[in-house]
Amino acid sequence: MKIYLMHQTHTDIGYTDRQEKITKYHIDYLKQAIRISEEQDNNPESPYRGFVWNNESFWIIDTFLKNVDETWKKRLIDAVRRNHIQVTGNYLNLTELVDYNVLDNYIGKAEDFGKMTGVPVTSAISMDINGWGIGYPDILIDHGITRFFTSVHNHHGFVPFRRKHNLFYWETPKGRKMLVYNGDVYNQGNVAKIVPDVIADFTNGYSTKALITDEQLAHAKQWLDDYLESVRLQGYEYDFLPMLTKGLLVDNAPPNKHIIESIRKFNEKYGDIYEFEMIGINDFFDKIEAMHLDIPTYKGDWTDWWSDGYMSTPRAVSLYKEAQRNYEQILALKKVGFIFDPTTLDAVEYNLMMFSEHTWGYFTSVTEPWNKMTVKLDDRNTLFASLA
Repeated sequence: MKIYLMHQTHTDIGYTDRQEKITKYHIDYLKQAIRISEEQDNNPESPYRGFVWNNESFWIIDTFLKNVDETWKKRLIDAVRRNHIQVTGNYLNLTELVDYNVLDNYIGKAEDFGKMTGVPVTSAISMDINGWGIGYPDILIDHGITRFFTSVHNHHGFVPFRRKHNLFYWETPKGRKMLVYNGDVYNQGNVAKIVPDVIADFTNGYSTKALITDEQLAHAKQWLDDYLESVRLQGYEYDFLPMLTKGLLVDNAPPNKHIIESIRKFNEKYGDIYEFEMIGINDFFDKIEAMHLDIPTYKGDWTDWWSDGYMSTPRAVSLYKEAQRNYEQILALKKVGFIFDPTTLDAVEYNLMMFSEHTWGYFTSVTEPWNKMTVKLDDRNTLFASLA
């Protein structure tokens, strides 16, 4: 069986640290992915050849471009054109609070980036979210995005249709169809331990070194045995399986180039049973479409499980809803000729978008509401609504 391993980092604006620090982390992670791309491009013998980084949310690209110089922008575009970094079109992992017009504008940023690089953005990823309104796919399709990879959050809800790994077309109210792969949770590569432990190596300057052991690889093989038995019992019948991984078993994790070394050694031992291939999201969907599978079609709303987050902060949501109503009035007035400052309007849209993001507090927000980080993240999230 072919295992398509897709490497990304789950984007939480908050949850693991302050929003400002998360922004800096993701800028640096993208720089790391660019360096790995250049390393394998410049050295045909590089042990990291085959490494592909999937950019989970376009917010990362948008933020990166606003905070780096022209040299880094060019290096990013080169890596994208080499197919080592694959850009996706969903702006953030969002709640149902998001405004239609704001989302439409922000998804348009991904489309514009694809036109600028010459590499169209045709796929979107949304992790951790268990539902999207029926208008969501139409916005994506309007901007050329026709493939959607999702992963459940199995603490809040379980898989649709009572089975993991669903492949289907989602029909929109306009009669259009989006190809959807609804997968399992987004850290399976970490849980399976195909991701090796890494240590610092100071023997020649500074570098990192993977600790790849026979025990680790045997665990990964046994995990796959058990996991595939469970999904087959639920009706999974394909001879391939997509698996997501992060560099570390934590949200907002960095890229880990040593995963490609672990894959190579796993394939040497168990490749006759399971063959891993690190792959980009666009390449994965290209392969799916080339198979001409018999894929069912569904339509309707997809139940949302993230509303329990924003319903826990009614005061902040009331500020957001007031700002949203003002924003809609502004758009109506613009249509009949009233003039508004575009910079201020951009700021309104930005704050509406950021408040709609799915992260709702620090990871201790329930167990330790007094925790200083819990308070900081709650205040900063409320600030988005207040500024809007």
